[in-house]
Amino acid sequence: MLSTRSARNAVCAALLAFVFTAAAHGAETGLQLKGTTWGFATESGEAGRSVHFLGSGRLQGFGGCNQFSGRFTVAGDTLNVETLVATQRACQPDVMTREGELFQALQGTRMAASGGDDLILKAADGTVLATLARRARN
Repeated sequence: MLSTRSARNAVCAALLAFVFTAAAHGAETGLQLKGTTWGFATESGEAGRSVHFLGSGRLQGFGGCNQFSGRFTVAGDTLNVETLVATQRACQPDVMTREGELFQALQGTRMAASGGDDLILKAADGTVLATLARRARN
């Protein structure tokens, strides 16, 4: 028969093993964005807005008028896009509006969910900012 102290130690060891196993599993199942390209399902070709997640926490893309780049971090389902910079080309007002919407969605993203061919960008409160579709990298 186990003493109370031994029983407590066994329970603590089991709980620690569970927590570490769950944490390791979570790290494996978090967002896998490196090397992926995303855009809006209704847009394609050269005019289609897109974002490509590179290695080393970098991203680049096309906003519909301007090229852009920036940095991102991922931890589990947390996605933060930081410091976007873009070229300063001027286009038609509707194109600039759509580009601004993409930049706002990217910079406002705090969480994301990927369901295979969809990437859902969310604000900190869970509001969906944009739903992107996986694209083949050209």
